[in-house]
Amino acid sequence: MAAEPLHFLAAGVLVTGVSAGLLALPVWGGQLPISGPWMALLATALCYGLPLGLGICLACAMARAVDQGRPIQLRRFAEPATLRLLFRSALFLFALLLQGFVTLYLLTELTRPVGSLSEIGPGQAPPGQSFGVHGTLLATQFGMCGGLLLVTQVVFAFFVTPLQLFRELPLAEAWTLSFRAVQLNPWIPPTLGLPGLMMILIAPSETYSVPLQILALPLPPLLGVLVYVAWKDVFESRRRASRRSEALGAR
Repeated sequence: MAAEPLHFLAAGVLVTGVSAGLLALPVWGGQLPISGPWMALLATALCYGLPLGLGICLACAMARAVDQGRPIQLRRFAEPATLRLLFRSALFLFALLLQGFVTLYLLTELTRPVGSLSEIGPGQAPPGQSFGVHGTLLATQFGMCGGLLLVTQVVFAFFVTPLQLFRELPLAEAWTLSFRAVQLNPWIPPTLGLPGLMMILIAPSETYSVPLQILALPLPPLLGVLVYVAWKDVFESRRRASRRSEALGAR
């Protein structure tokens, strides 16, 4: 990120800008039945999760270009083949986030006392409409980043994104390789899952609201770079080591 800070910062601004644009669409105001809790959940996950997944995939691809010494050419990301790979990987991350979001909401509702539902005042929103939303756009984005980081560890899907982007593997094969890689590197789930859980827990905090919102802007590209660095360390280093051992054995 230090080599091309403007490009990575632009990726972070893109995530926040697309989320703000989706939230400002008029369909949420009156054209869709947004009053139901499930529609509110879907709208929240869509407006935050899809741009977040796209930003992480974009930053991951840019990190590889910088690591290989190639200049970041933005026009290459507008090519149909590149866009197809980016959106396919982003949709997978969005699907993971949506599943985790809905699962957490169901667990919250199951443990909520029945009497608390009748205590909702006339000016208060139903639980589903405010679930996962933390006052401001950047605070909610911070919590969503933590949720995505946590859920990828729970289902062992941390390496699916780079495997789809760089090796163009089918989802089933990429997920199988990611599952095996996380099993062979047991330090990954606690190292990345615990920070994700902490981000979810402190996102509603008013005490840290200002630093959280400052961190939320560069967080998506930072996660993308983290995914690439971990993938390179786990997959590419072992591939080079095996090639080197094969070359020495041939001699």
